[in-house]
Amino acid sequence: MPDEFSIVTIPDVSTTTFASTVIATGTVEINALCMDTRANLIVQEEANLVVYEVIIEANRKSLMVHGLLTIVEVEEKRNQKGTVTLS
Repeated sequence: MPDEFSIVTIPDVSTTTFASTVIATGTVEINALCMDTRANLIVQEEANLVVYEVIIEANRKSLMVHGLLTIVEVEEKRNQKGTVTLS
């Protein structure tokens, strides 16, 4: 199971298993999210995904959020913290 220090890559399975990655319930905290070009990630209603640093290569079609997505970016030089929450 990934944790807040993990960089998670969601693979493109469009030509293999056709099974999207799904977070069904609970809270998952990760450091960074990297999605292959045609990858899919579904965050269901009872789930919460917290990403501390960056989301790479995600687009609206590949990231389906029915629950909660929180993006926390920390800028070290200015020592500021900003949070964006989508639901």
